[in-house]
Amino acid sequence: SKCGVVCHKPLQIATEARPMSLSDAIATQALWIQVWVAWLAVIAFVAMGALALRPKSRQHGGVIAVATLCNYVFMQWLYAEVGYVRLLGLAHVIVWAPLALYLVLALRGETITSWVRAVTLVFLVSICISLAFDVINLARWLLGERGALVPA
Repeated sequence: SKCGVVCHKPLQIATEARPMSLSDAIATQALWIQVWVAWLAVIAFVAMGALALRPKSRQHGGVIAVATLCNYVFMQWLYAEVGYVRLLGLAHVIVWAPLALYLVLALRGETITSWVRAVTLVFLVSICISLAFDVINLARWLLGERGALVPA
């Protein structure tokens, strides 16, 4: 570049092959999928907030926050690379499976109060349900279902 600094092209999700953002692609899906995606975002933030209220459980809220951020970045990157295909479930499997195990162990501990435990359990159950869908989608992708999941 002119300033002597190597400038990198920013990650661009909108390309000729993929003219819509990940959010736009999700908006083309059935209403129940859109509601489910929104639910996952809401319950993640509620769980983070609930866990952050108590000093003994703040670490758990921080772990959820970091995992949520990692999942978001990974999903955006993967979408930019492959489009809206069944392989996107890989991001959840890689990030949420370890998070689910961590939360199971955290819930077994004595540091989470009952109402915070309930919120965390709802979040844990939600990501486990999502993981079931994601594992199925990933298996279907591995078995050859590689087409785009958005209308042409």
